[in-house]
Amino acid sequence: MRRSKLEANIAILHTLAQNGKSIPTHIVYDSFLNCGSVNECLDFLVNCDLVQEFCDGKRRSYDITDSGLKALKLVQEIDKSFHVFNVT
Repeated sequence: MRRSKLEANIAILHTLAQNGKSIPTHIVYDSFLNCGSVNECLDFLVNCDLVQEFCDGKRRSYDITDSGLKALKLVQEIDKSFHVFNVT
């Protein structure tokens, strides 16, 4: 089943919250999304200041920000009441 962009963003935030700083390949594997979706979502999340991008030469990595953690907690609270998302 295809996930919405919101669900994909939530999956990436959840992955980063659990694993910490990660490279895109690890985010792809852990969030069960394809590379194109992850890159698109990461660009969006970085622009919203929910995720921070780190560049070490050619290697990029990402980590969740405090704002991203707050947003993820809010999503989890909403999901407790409405069971809309597949958030653990």
